[in-house]
Amino acid sequence: LFLITEKTIPAVPFHARQLYRLFTAPERTQEINVRMDELIVNVLADVAAWAKQNLDTLTAVDEPYWGSPYAKEMVLARLRGLSVLGEFKAQFPFRVAGGFAQQAPTDLAYIQDNKDTKNMYEENPGMPTSSGVVDSKNAPVLFENTYLLRLRFEGWGRVQLGTDPEPPVEEVGSTGTLMIHANEDGRIFDRSTYFQQTSTNAAIVRGPAELIGQAGGVPDIGVNCVSATLQVCSNGTAVYDLLDTLSASSDPIALNNGDLALDISGPVDVVSVPIESITGSPDKKVRIDLEPFKGRTPYFVGDNNLIWQPAEPIDPFIMAITVDGVDKATGTLRRSVFND
Repeated sequence: LFLITEKTIPAVPFHARQLYRLFTAPERTQEINVRMDELIVNVLADVAAWAKQNLDTLTAVDEPYWGSPYAKEMVLARLRGLSVLGEFKAQFPFRVAGGFAQQAPTDLAYIQDNKDTKNMYEENPGMPTSSGVVDSKNAPVLFENTYLLRLRFEGWGRVQLGTDPEPPVEEVGSTGTLMIHANEDGRIFDRSTYFQQTSTNAAIVRGPAELIGQAGGVPDIGVNCVSATLQVCSNGTAVYDLLDTLSASSDPIALNNGDLALDISGPVDVVSVPIESITGSPDKKVRIDLEPFKGRTPYFVGDNNLIWQPAEPIDPFIMAITVDGVDKATGTLRRSVFND
């Protein structure tokens, strides 16, 4: 299964065999190195296409075929991880040009050729350049002559994932600091993140039972609104400012990335009210949650820093706002961000 020779590598797609020939040959030049880089990202794209095809096929297979829902999820989890490898090929020219998650490309030719931003992958809007300077004059206008509703929320969510040195698709824990116990119903570390706790995503809580949910003890799982503000805006822009809050950190990744804060200018507060005045009762909450998309719960896509450094994105990202006692079918406010 793990034998790597030219004959054991699939003949189609052909990128893998070409890469093997170049890699095992004694010759090395800059041109060969560049060609190997191109073949590597094409091999990853080939793997992603294969995984995506099989993911769609196996998702539709009924669970009796698998014998266990956990067996099916283990296979699908690995295919999902492989299916995102196509991003390497899509973003490779952007990265070579000096672009990163919080940094626009430094290659002027690349910027000139990609004015439509289709192939620009930095986190817009108003991302800093390599020098950390934010172009606030050209920040996009987000709001114009409109009212805004700003909701402030707080609370605890949860995510369960394998910890180093385990791979990101480790489901139960074997070598890291977290492990599933035999009486915990076979739950898996699938990197899914939840802002609310339900009967189907119950968290594994560690702590004295008498302190769970109590002040100073183990907090309840739940992210809820604490205030609402009506704003008016004639012209509003959004700009990321680079902060120095990590300048004293000894973490080299943190030092390289810095810390970013989103600064939205323009909106003016009209009136702010506590949530209780909207729900009519302190026992009723306005809840914030992240919803699944096409059967996939929201999860961190960084694969334990394999394909994304800290501050990795959550995908899918569908934020849903509901009110206790209101029918979710008709009373849910949703905002969806960049879900393919």
